[in-house]
Amino acid sequence: MYELQDAAPAERRGLLRVLLAWLGSVPTDPAGHDRLLQHTVGRGGNDASIMTHPGGSAPTYAAVRIADSSGALGAIFAALCCAGTPFIVAGLGAGGLGFLKNDAILWPLMFLSLAVALWGFWMGRRIHGLSGPLVIAAVGALALIAGVVFIHGFPAIQVIWSGVGALLSATVWNVSARRRRAAPSQ
Repeated sequence: MYELQDAAPAERRGLLRVLLAWLGSVPTDPAGHDRLLQHTVGRGGNDASIMTHPGGSAPTYAAVRIADSSGALGAIFAALCCAGTPFIVAGLGAGGLGFLKNDAILWPLMFLSLAVALWGFWMGRRIHGLSGPLVIAAVGALALIAGVVFIHGFPAIQVIWSGVGALLSATVWNVSARRRRAAPSQ
């Protein structure tokens, strides 16, 4: 079986280029792939790799910029729909999308959204060096999963809403920290 570790460095950059082209914009010049990953000094003197456009230092790929917020919102929507939150269930019914209130659809959507969100928080940690948003998001993700899958009845609603609060606060913290890191210092 062909493994990525067996690939030559030039071939790995080609695979990275294909993946990034699938996720978002990639520089059009062929030599640009060497500058896709740049190193910046993070907090505490640790080096952290971040995805950037050539010549830039702030993350500019759409996948990195919106992964935490879109993943968190997708997971929150799925969890609240599983919990039977009236305004979401009514909105789905009014839009003719009542068939979406099915655990066979919502659970995979929630798990996939949480994976995207946690990847976004992890990338945010690599950019701004703060572990707080990632930890709070992980706790919120566990609360959503516990409230939807393992806990039932009224306590499940409380656990789900706690997870929603944790994910939303972690998202706001991560986005603001990422923007502060990208803002030019004066």
